[in-house]
Amino acid sequence: MAVASVAGERRKQLGAFYTPPEIVDALAKWAIRSPTDRVLEPASGEAVFVLESLRRLRSLGALHPAEQVLAVDIDPDSCASATDVLAAAGERASIICRDFFELVPDEQAPFMVAIGNPPYVRYHRFRGDARERGRSAAASVGVTLSGLASSWAPFVVHASRFLAPSGRLAFVLPAELLRADYAGPVREFLLERFGSVTVVTFERAVFPGAAIDTVLLLADGSGSRGLHSVQLNDVADLSSLPTRASVSASPIGRWSGMLTSIEGASALDRLRARGLLRRIGDVATVDIGFVSGANKFFVLDAAEIKRHGLSRRRFQPAIVRPSQLPGAVLTEHDAAQLIASDDCLVLNVSASGLAEQTTALGRYLRRGQRLGIHRGYKCRTDMALRQNGPEAAAALVDDLLMNEGVLDPIELEQVRRARDLLRNRRVNRGRSQA
Repeated sequence: MAVASVAGERRKQLGAFYTPPEIVDALAKWAIRSPTDRVLEPASGEAVFVLESLRRLRSLGALHPAEQVLAVDIDPDSCASATDVLAAAGERASIICRDFFELVPDEQAPFMVAIGNPPYVRYHRFRGDARERGRSAAASVGVTLSGLASSWAPFVVHASRFLAPSGRLAFVLPAELLRADYAGPVREFLLERFGSVTVVTFERAVFPGAAIDTVLLLADGSGSRGLHSVQLNDVADLSSLPTRASVSASPIGRWSGMLTSIEGASALDRLRARGLLRRIGDVATVDIGFVSGANKFFVLDAAEIKRHGLSRRRFQPAIVRPSQLPGAVLTEHDAAQLIASDDCLVLNVSASGLAEQTTALGRYLRRGQRLGIHRGYKCRTDMALRQNGPEAAAALVDDLLMNEGVLDPIELEQVRRARDLLRNRRVNRGRSQA
């Protein structure tokens, strides 16, 4: 959903991020190949993909492109803005202001192209009727999405249903497509539905203001069968996309290997075959990193720390995004450059800092309270767990189990087992204290 002017909180609710023009142009050129192509934009936002699609069709010789492009968006303000944007450019297109998951493919003639930047809303915000409609749409073609799936996943599946057998899908997606467990059914679906599936990855962040890594998904119903990878430095390199040779990748399991260089992956495979590699687990502990739920507040750069008058000793360096790593080796020089120039310093302090009424830390934490940081999901649950341990954790699990439709049967059983373990730990702790 490419939206530039929607207010911050509203944009977060819609999962909307402004799409760089280089990406819009590259996807339109790749996907739209004939003056007769019909184009679907299922989450049109303020119509940047719609406008570029119309221009692309005209450049190919289409006489009435407005009759070939259909835009859909759930937000009335975005639909109104899209109409204005198109009118200002002397263009028009059919715009349906409706939940995309309410549309039925049989009511439309098949499209050759589905293009856009679907909304990215994590599972704890993507809930209620909207989530159920999305999961139902995916299930209609045999794709079972768990309650942990973000909003983009059903968009990919549902948009594919509107395409002709030889149709093409060109989407901007989070890198969760490659590595998330919940995206496994989507990966399998793409390989079964399309002949060729190409994923474009970037060394540099596509959306600097968003804490996510981004990939481009290019799925072609008539292409040579297989999974392919294209690796670029940044969006400026997209001009070479149509002619750059893709490299075949393994379609089994996760696709996270696409985030590493082809040469590096090949070298690792050779070393592994010769028995010259050790598992990282043999020499280090591997675990999920920190999750703040409010990186804009808790993760700062050196300049921001100085501006707020905070003490550097309160912050711990951390890798916040994979794109901050220059390669397999992070030297002291690399780390020093990162600390000096990027947002990679994590505030590490307990709630006791609020009592420091006159210090810069106290002022900064109270500012966070005024912004409502403490009411965020992660802050609330983390505080409860720190204060009450297993009791709070068991209560949180009970709340999750009561929220019908969030989890599928397998996940429900796993959560019930976790709840029982937490309750046993609580009982055992009570006995030891007695």
